[in-house]
Amino acid sequence: SDATETVASGTVANTAKPTITGTAREGQTLTAHDGTWTPAGTTTTYAWSADGTAILDATSSTYDLTSAEVGKTITVTATASKPGYTSASSTSVATGVVDPAAVSNSVPPSIGDAAVVGQQLTVTLGTWAPTGVGFAYQWLADGSSIGGATSSTFTPTSTELGKKISVKVTGSKSGLTSLDKTTAETSAVTAAVPPFGTPTNFKSVARTSSTITLTWTKSTDATHYVLTSGIGTGTRKTYGVGDGSTKTITGLKPNTQYSIDIAAVKADGTQSDFTNRILVSTRPLERPTNLAATSRTATSISISWTKVPGAKSYRIYSGIGSGPRTKLVVGDVSVATINGLTRGTTYSINMVAVSGDGLSVSSYTPRINQATSSLLPPTKFTVTSHSTTTVSLKWTKAVGAESYRIYYGIGSGMRTRVSVGDVSTVTIHGLTKGKTYSIDIASVEDSGTSRSSYSPRINVTMN
Repeated sequence: SDATETVASGTVANTAKPTITGTAREGQTLTAHDGTWTPAGTTTTYAWSADGTAILDATSSTYDLTSAEVGKTITVTATASKPGYTSASSTSVATGVVDPAAVSNSVPPSIGDAAVVGQQLTVTLGTWAPTGVGFAYQWLADGSSIGGATSSTFTPTSTELGKKISVKVTGSKSGLTSLDKTTAETSAVTAAVPPFGTPTNFKSVARTSSTITLTWTKSTDATHYVLTSGIGTGTRKTYGVGDGSTKTITGLKPNTQYSIDIAAVKADGTQSDFTNRILVSTRPLERPTNLAATSRTATSISISWTKVPGAKSYRIYSGIGSGPRTKLVVGDVSVATINGLTRGTTYSINMVAVSGDGLSVSSYTPRINQATSSLLPPTKFTVTSHSTTTVSLKWTKAVGAESYRIYYGIGSGMRTRVSVGDVSTVTIHGLTKGKTYSIDIASVEDSGTSRSSYSPRINVTMN
C-alpha cells in the first residue's frame, strides 16, 4: 500500500491536578501526590516553588520546609511523560502561608515609663510572628503576680503605690512553641497628679525607621504642650503640640535612639515641669519587599520591588552560584535592569535599602533566581525586495522563538517596532522615498517577556 501520514505522538493529559499533603510549617515535610493522568503508565517528575519562584534542587516527591519559605505559599508542578507521548505538566493548588517553627517577637511589648494610681496602663504588643498569634497577660508589681490582673489593661490602685509595674505577655499559636516576653518596669507607682502638672503616661506607642508616635494623659487646664527630642547630649529639637494627647515625630534617622520629654502649658503661659525623658529607638531600615524578575533578554534581567519608607537608594547584588557578586546602585526607584549578563545563565539576585545619609542599610532580601534568555537572534536576515515605500524581509527562524520584533529607523532618529508571530518573512509599508533605513530583528519567547539580542543591522535605501 501507499504509506500513511507520519504517525504523530500521543499527548499525555491531566484529569485531576496534583495535590500536596503535610503541614505548612518550618521543619515539616510536604508530600506531592501525582493527580490523575492519561494514558496509564506515565512517569512523573516534580518541581517545587515558593510564591511562584522555583526552589533550587527541589525535584523529589517530598520537600522539607526551611526558614527560607516562612511567610510564603508552596506549590508543586508535576510533569508526566511516557514514550511516544508529548509530556504535560500541572501545578497543584498552593498551600497556606508557611509558619515558622516557634512564635517569635522582634519588637518587645511595652507599657511606658510612668504609672499613677487610678490611671489605666495598656500593653502595646510590639511585633510578633507569625500571623494569628494569640496572647495572654499577667501583670506584675515589683516582679510578683497581681491577682486577677490578666487582661491587656491594668489600673494601679493604692495597693501598688510605690511599686514598679510590668506585664508578662505570652504569645502562642497551635502547633508552635509559645514565647513569654515581659515588658520593662514602669517607675514606682505615684499618687494621682494635681489638676495641672506634668503630663502622665508619656510613652511611645508606635515607631518606624523614620517616625516615633507618642501618647500621654492630658494635664487639666493645659491648652497646649511642648515636646523635645534629641540624640544623646546633642542639640534638642522642640515641637509645639495643640490640645491633644498624641504626636508623631517624623524625619528621624533609622536605627537611632532618641530621648524625648514633654511639658504642659496653660493659656497664660505657665509651663509644667518636663516629664522624665524616655528613650525610644527608631526601627532599622526595613528591607524591600516583593522583589521579582519582570522581564529578561539574553544579556539583561529587569526586576521590580516595593519601595521602603525612608530609603533613598538601593543596592542590587547579582551573581552565579557561589561565585563573586556584582553590585548595582540605583536611586529612589522601584525598578531596575541588570545588564551585561551571560546568555542562558541563571543568576541569584537580592538587594538592600539605603538611607539618605548612606549610613543605615537594611537587611538583605531573600534571593530570587532568574535565568537570562537562551534565545539566539534569527540568522540570514536579508532584504528580499523593496520599492519606494515598502521593503520585504526574510530570515531563518531561531530555535525556541515564539515571535519576532523588528526595529527600523532613519539614522540616529526614533525607531519603529513591528511585532510578528512565528513567521520568517514580513513586508514593512509606509516608508519614505529616498530615505535610507537601518533594520534589525530579535527573537522573542515567554509571551514577550524574554528576547534575544538583536541581529546586526542591515541598511536599505527606498528608490
